[in-house]
Amino acid sequence: MLHIVTSKQGLTKSRPYIRADDTVVFIDDGVYVAEPVSGCNVYAFGPHIDTRGVTLPESIPQCDMATLVQLVVEHSGSSTWT
Repeated sequence: MLHIVTSKQGLTKSRPYIRADDTVVFIDDGVYVAEPVSGCNVYAFGPHIDTRGVTLPESIPQCDMATLVQLVVEHSGSSTWT
């Protein structure tokens, strides 16, 4: 499952539904709260990090639009958490 997190509230809402081996992508204002999620692949959307001037830990790789599209294609389902 692909979880797209757009805000602090979205992260809170998504927590009960995130499972090991899921993928989490932080976009929009979600980049402010980007953090590692145990057992999951985690990314933050590079253009939104740059726009907001956020510095993230090296453990959270940035992704670009091509990578985000690839993640959507690779996962059988996705949820956007706002």
